[in-house]
Amino acid sequence: MSGLKIWLLQTWEPNPLDDPTARPWRTGMLAQRLVAKGHDVTWWCSSFSHTAKQFRKQGLTELGPNYRLRTLPALGYKRHVSLARLRDHRHVAWQWRGLSRDESKPDLIVASYPTIELCAEAARYAKEQAVPLLIDIRDQYPDLYWENAPRITQSLVRILCQSARQEAVRALGGAVGITANGPEVVDWGLGYAGRKRGAYDQALYMSYDPPPVTDEDRARAQEFWKDFEGKQIVAYTGMIGQTIEVAPIMHAVSAFPDVEFVFAGGGDGLAQAQKWSEDFPNVHFTGWLKTPEIQRLLELATLGLVPYRDRANFERGITNKPVEYLAYSLPIITSLQRGPLVEMLLESGAGRTYRNAEPATLSKVISEALSNSEQLKAMRSNARELFERTFHPDKVFGAWIEIIEAVAAK
Repeated sequence: MSGLKIWLLQTWEPNPLDDPTARPWRTGMLAQRLVAKGHDVTWWCSSFSHTAKQFRKQGLTELGPNYRLRTLPALGYKRHVSLARLRDHRHVAWQWRGLSRDESKPDLIVASYPTIELCAEAARYAKEQAVPLLIDIRDQYPDLYWENAPRITQSLVRILCQSARQEAVRALGGAVGITANGPEVVDWGLGYAGRKRGAYDQALYMSYDPPPVTDEDRARAQEFWKDFEGKQIVAYTGMIGQTIEVAPIMHAVSAFPDVEFVFAGGGDGLAQAQKWSEDFPNVHFTGWLKTPEIQRLLELATLGLVPYRDRANFERGITNKPVEYLAYSLPIITSLQRGPLVEMLLESGAGRTYRNAEPATLSKVISEALSNSEQLKAMRSNARELFERTFHPDKVFGAWIEIIEAVAAK
């Protein structure tokens, strides 16, 4: 099937307006493959970059034949966790509600969840206009609101989120299919939707597809990391905030003075993280890096760190981070104790786990990995095999496009 008119709703993921040379994320990869199959794609995004905390240009940007970005006016916000962010989400959803009615309707909508607000508006539109809606779940809001709250206040926060829960029911209940980054996440979404699993409800894992790097960019990245050549590196890439458990990392940092701990990313917790590491010269915070520098870091790294706090959101699904590590044959050390990622790592021999409640367990796992070169070599091979078998973009997006075309055909 070709020639479908498809709308993608994804407001917080980086896109080509931020950096045309950066590697595409989940929605960007889907958009590229849909266009390559002959479909017409409009990606509705926010005029505010969630990652960079900067405004993008508004309006319509043609990215190529049958592929465009349409930015929605936003309010912006300074912190990930704030009332200003919730107001921004609501405002962007309202803007889409008005602007979408001025366009000729699509054949199908694929909405990324969150935000709850925009997905709820998409469900309203889908019902009014008789357009099929697919929702792809990335994070399990509003549950994350009370799961991240102090234990003593969780019941109260859950009550205060009643309206958000009702909106989640409207959003997910309006989708003809629910996809997500893990089978348990699909089940979570179906719980809000109030129905059983159907043919279009499937787990579609995260994937990774690095963009080509010029010789000039590669040379720059090699120069950036020249002081780390030949060293043992434990790497972390991504957001630095309330999702990370710091105590085990501090224990490991002090236990391995000859190992370089590199944190490439930023977020609300960056300043605090830099403060606790002041006395450790083997800890390095780079801030956000461009794609060539990230790629070179992961090529040089010995182990990839996934230091999440104990949250169901991370246990049920698999995020971008570990998949990116696996693409570079990087063995994974994670604090998670259950879920599909843990099962895959242990079954394949591509990683190990430690416990946040026992910081010394991270040091033990790192010591065991670094002291056995043959085992480490096998883990690297297992990591790449796991990526090819489960997370390769041809597998993930091939299945996704099959769902999209089947829904449109029916």
